[in-house]
Amino acid sequence: MSRTRMLDKKLLKEIVKGVERTSTVELACAIANISEAAFYKWQARGRELIEAIENEENIEQADEIYVEFVESVERARYISCLPAVDTIQKAIKMGDVKAAEKFLSRRMPGQFGDYERKEVTIKSDSNADDGTGIALIPSMGSDNDLDQLLQQQQSDALLLAKTKTSELS
Repeated sequence: MSRTRMLDKKLLKEIVKGVERTSTVELACAIANISEAAFYKWQARGRELIEAIENEENIEQADEIYVEFVESVERARYISCLPAVDTIQKAIKMGDVKAAEKFLSRRMPGQFGDYERKEVTIKSDSNADDGTGIALIPSMGSDNDLDQLLQQQQSDALLLAKTKTSELS
């Protein structure tokens, strides 16, 4: 890449155009003919300034370009996703059940999530281990009591741990 250029409105437009058209910062930087280091330096500066503004601090007018850089790049990333979203929407309208299912499970996980697999965090009451574990519950039918099932799994795990500990002693 060439020497680091100064960030100005024209260069900002080139960078935003690159971000909108590509999937990586590397490609966007190549399109704008800047180094990735410059991109990330400007992004870090912009984020610092945004934080300063949020803390009600004044910033120099010359530094406003860095705030605009961060905001414009973020907006461009969203815009770059629009063709994929349109494709998913078209697939759903054409009757693609898998696309519809995945869309709903991500958009509304509480209502359309994967009911075949649930993750539950179990906290240990033991003083020796304050970590957590994950219990995978294959399916939850209407006749299963979640609390009872979790207590049984916890009891089984404790018994297994005691058995293995005594075998190793």
